[in-house]
Amino acid sequence: MYKILVADDAEVLRMLVVDTLEDEDEYIIEEATDGKEAYEKASAASYDLLIIDNMMPEYNGVEVVSMLRKDGRLENMKTLMITAKSQDKDIEEARKAGVTEFVSKPFSPALLITIVEELLDA
Repeated sequence: MYKILVADDAEVLRMLVVDTLEDEDEYIIEEATDGKEAYEKASAASYDLLIIDNMMPEYNGVEVVSMLRKDGRLENMKTLMITAKSQDKDIEEARKAGVTEFVSKPFSPALLITIVEELLDA
């Protein structure tokens, strides 16, 4: 079983991601409702994958990933950023912070499953 943290301030999107992944029966899923909670949970526990929105209150997704990288928490954790900000400069900034992969909003549940499986099997 893989352990995944889903961080998004939009409850509907969080529910979509969680419901999609729960159908796979391969994942233990926890949730965070903002950047601060995501950082605190990811710092306190070990996750295989962090699925994080970029635009959230407290800390944005890039800030969370950057802080986790500085703390050494990204060594064994992949990151998938779900974002509406998908311009080259935004992707470059996120990659420098340590983001592994991106999905642009809106996205299909099938695409999400494919990317999650690829990240966890890599």
